[in-house]
Amino acid sequence: PISIRSLKEKRLIPLDYTITDVIIAGNDAYCGSHNKVTGVDFKGQANTWWSHEIEGTVRGLVASDECLIASTDQGVICCFADAELPETVNQKPQTPQATNPLYQQAAKAICDKTDVSTGICVDLGAENADLALELARQSDFQIYVVMADPDKAQQARERLAQAGLYGSRVAVHLADPEHLPYSKNFANLV
Repeated sequence: PISIRSLKEKRLIPLDYTITDVIIAGNDAYCGSHNKVTGVDFKGQANTWWSHEIEGTVRGLVASDECLIASTDQGVICCFADAELPETVNQKPQTPQATNPLYQQAAKAICDKTDVSTGICVDLGAENADLALELARQSDFQIYVVMADPDKAQQARERLAQAGLYGSRVAVHLADPEHLPYSKNFANLV
């Protein structure tokens, strides 16, 4: 014999929006929709007890270890949890870095003569960070500085970090300029 189960409507929770995903975690239902995640007391009063705005339409919800994770069609992933706020870190103000006028002129000439100012630029065999600093100021390049000397590479990293460029616009790689760790033709300017 085949047993047939039927659904019984135990709770009807009116919502004024379209739900794109829903999960049950403990006593709560978490509903994802356009620009919002909502927590509903599913087993108790059936009322909305929590909601949070989110960028995009929720496409996935997961609950685990006292956390609710929501992902959206905009590529946003949010984690909601009862947690203490992290300690605020005050970033050191960026220090303007002066460069030799020769590097300023060289960066301008490179951008003018090559007619390239975006993409990836590799500065091979650099002795310091000055050309990279100026190229970052005068162009939209993502710059890789290749240095063979570890001490000079560390000095360049510190100088670029003080200018607020290290890691966001400029990276310093310790490598032999004759044997690069990059694939062929990956840069727009060398």
